[in-house]
Amino acid sequence: MLASEAEGQVRYLKSLFGMHQLDPYFNVDELALEFDDVAVLAPQLVADKLVSPEAAGALQKLDEFLDGMSGLNHADLWTVSSLATAHEWAVVRTLAQDCLALLPSSA
Repeated sequence: MLASEAEGQVRYLKSLFGMHQLDPYFNVDELALEFDDVAVLAPQLVADKLVSPEAAGALQKLDEFLDGMSGLNHADLWTVSSLATAHEWAVVRTLAQDCLALLPSSA
């Protein structure tokens, strides 16, 4: 979902939480939390030869970028409107697309 455009991310969040309209601060962090659930497995996936070291490196780069966006001093980035307007989310999408390009098609 991190590679999706803002509109798709908002639709996903609405469907995930069964809502027609999202609160401006509603669970945007769920996008990063879901990614983190997978990114933490990268070393094991490399060890099992399911993903390349390059793919794991791309996942780590995205994970580090998201970490840099976290914290109270960046709370403004974790709003529904920021998904469409913040430069940081454009970078996240690009990094996520890079990750997808390096992952096997069955991943």
